[in-house]
Amino acid sequence: MAPLFAYLFRVIFNVNFYWSIGTISVFLFLILFFTKNEVRFPAYIILSLVLFLYYFIWDIITDRVSENGLLNYFYRNPFFHTFFMLLLIENFEIQKQKTIDHLYLIFKITIVVAFLFSCIQLFYDPFFFTPETIQERYFNRISYNIRLSSIFGWIGRNETGMSFLPLLSLVICDSIIRKDKWLYLWIILGGLVAFSSNSRWIQLNFLIICSLLIVYRKVSLAMYLIILGSAIVIFVTILYLGGTNIIEYIQLRLLANTAESRYLAFDMFARFFKENPMFGTGIHVTNELRLALLGRSSQIHIGYLSHLYEFGIVGSVILFSFWFSVIRKFYFSARRTNFYGIFFAFLSFLLANLTLVSYSFFSYGIFMAFLLDKYYSEGDTKNMTELKTNGIHIQHA
Repeated sequence: MAPLFAYLFRVIFNVNFYWSIGTISVFLFLILFFTKNEVRFPAYIILSLVLFLYYFIWDIITDRVSENGLLNYFYRNPFFHTFFMLLLIENFEIQKQKTIDHLYLIFKITIVVAFLFSCIQLFYDPFFFTPETIQERYFNRISYNIRLSSIFGWIGRNETGMSFLPLLSLVICDSIIRKDKWLYLWIILGGLVAFSSNSRWIQLNFLIICSLLIVYRKVSLAMYLIILGSAIVIFVTILYLGGTNIIEYIQLRLLANTAESRYLAFDMFARFFKENPMFGTGIHVTNELRLALLGRSSQIHIGYLSHLYEFGIVGSVILFSFWFSVIRKFYFSARRTNFYGIFFAFLSFLLANLTLVSYSFFSYGIFMAFLLDKYYSEGDTKNMTELKTNGIHIQHA
């Protein structure tokens, strides 16, 4: 549903979907705050507020606030929105398992539609259902270097990895627990969407998510490797039948500049981080860094190192502590409920930052993980009974 709404928001109202949804979440929480007797404020959300305030101070210093205007700054800021979205989720109650079932139905429809759109983009038109901003980014590039966005381009160019993979993780986990006969269909369809994206971090994270099969002992490690090998062979065959030169695809996409860009990131970090180690530069790419990169990359292309360079040890301790508190929360929830799909959904974001640079996880796929975590971990007695019946075991400490 989100890709459709994002398209309508842009075409009809000419507004950014996430900026609009984030702003709406602020007002919804304020309404809830003034009408509800008790408001939950978990400790991990405090870290998100501290993080936003740290960024806000830097944005004042670097004139980003004054350049955008205060209201426009808040309207566009994903960290401000994340704070309120998490509060909204923590104080939102889902009373019926039927609502969750409807969510999973929407997730599965999303997988099927994403698969169909990926096929169209892969074999006919790589820019089908793709906004002009993304088309311009890949104009005149060879096909192997065009990142196919499936149905998610209208939300953001990284949303196939940021939202689709978390949704796929939730569906795979739910299907394993419920012994869904269509489990491997979701994996195959999701795999084609992931591999056709031409983004290596998405392809790698798909393989990580599929390791849920091992976590639940659905297959052995050997069988897991056989299944993944078979899936890769199927995908390569599809590419070949579609007229793709497989050797060129491996050389020009999968192996292109992989080691060089990572080495460059470490080299630039080692050279410039020591100049402002405690608080960073407050600027993503300074003029000095841009000159040193010599056009070989647009930034320090490892998320963790990039953040250390930009916001220093202080800012990074805040961010990494926030991320750690979230993954820790999901891990212990998984231990109690035996539902590891949520943990893997957020793990995919953390692993993405080994190559991708994305400090914000404001994406609807990850927020669905937060919503389901709250339901599975803190459901009332009726919900707990229904969940146990379906194979998800909740143990309250």
